[in-house]
Amino acid sequence: DSDVFGLTSGRTVNALARSLRYLPRCEVVQLAGIAGPIQETGIETIRRVSAVAGTTPWTIYAPLIVSDAATAQGLRRQHELVGTFAQFERVTAAVVAVGSWPPPDSQMVENPALGAEERDALVARGVRAEVCATLVDDQGRVIGDVDDRCIAIPGQQLRRIPHVIAVAGGEAKTQAIRAVPASGLVHSLITDASTARRL
Repeated sequence: DSDVFGLTSGRTVNALARSLRYLPRCEVVQLAGIAGPIQETGIETIRRVSAVAGTTPWTIYAPLIVSDAATAQGLRRQHELVGTFAQFERVTAAVVAVGSWPPPDSQMVENPALGAEERDALVARGVRAEVCATLVDDQGRVIGDVDDRCIAIPGQQLRRIPHVIAVAGGEAKTQAIRAVPASGLVHSLITDASTARRL
């Protein structure tokens, strides 16, 4: 009951939310903005999980990434987002998805706010994966080129959460999943047996 539980969206995390049957009465915080269609968004995932916990969720009704830093700054000043962002430092446990850039298997990489030219440039800079909109390369180094345009928990704040669990699997995401623990952004990984053997 005393925990504050943070979540992102993603196909695997959304499946977890749909199958969840019990949680203590903990607060639930959305860690990143909306990246895809409504059935795959963090808001729907947060709604389901907070309903199981019997609490009101802290949500982010904003895109994961926007076209420019000024727009992101304006959104972060909105009352509802200020309230949710203030909860980030209280999160004690989190479950996060992993997005793969090459090969592309991520709602962020497909986001229209990133043009093809910019996506190609980020991949050329070494981006392999993302967690909560924080981009990392194969060695786990953070690439902060779009941080000022993202509506999500910053990487340095994500690192301060006592226990972050990455949930991801599948052959296409193997290299992305390998990069994320090296970043220090997560403490644990839950994956499928085949991916675990490849790792």
